[in-house]
Amino acid sequence: MKRHMGWMVLVALALIAAWAIAGLESKYNGTYGGAADTAAEVTFGPNQSGPTVVKSIYATTDLVGGMVKLYARPVTLSRFAPTWNAASGATNIGITANTSAALTNGDTCVYVHKNGTCDKLTVLTAGSTNVYFTSGISALGTNGDYLYEVTLQGQILVGKAGTGVNTNDVLETSGDVFATPADSPLYVVVNGTSNTLVHVTAEK
Repeated sequence: MKRHMGWMVLVALALIAAWAIAGLESKYNGTYGGAADTAAEVTFGPNQSGPTVVKSIYATTDLVGGMVKLYARPVTLSRFAPTWNAASGATNIGITANTSAALTNGDTCVYVHKNGTCDKLTVLTAGSTNVYFTSGISALGTNGDYLYEVTLQGQILVGKAGTGVNTNDVLETSGDVFATPADSPLYVVVNGTSNTLVHVTAEK
């Protein structure tokens, strides 16, 4: 029995090492079984040298017509460098010129901190050189942070029947599901009525 468990540990360590070498990253959000989650979401930082490829998705929802929605930057890069280091929790970010009002009310953005932390934000109002969001950034801003606009680039139906709490519809995918453009964050959200869950593995 001990020998069998030893082999299992070795296999698990080998898989973790293989994932690390391959540049795989896995994120999970949401609850299943009665919790009041109307949306489950995960956000990945950009791969500046190429695309981020979604390798697998596991999702559940209790909403008829519930979707896995995948957001990435538009083909034309919408990336902005903050012009000051905003405080943790700040909802107002100064940016380089918002040319032709690229950012507008209701747009979805990802604030990428230099250390890799990502904040998904929604634009409240946008001017030519600053943007107000409906929520604040999670940490103090610093040189090397960037703000990206992301838009809906793909969606997959999950909720075919909306069968209710504890009997959610389930989506399981494998293989190359979706790819972002180079230097793009990835934001994935699943909507529901009372509980949702999403688990995404991506390769950078």
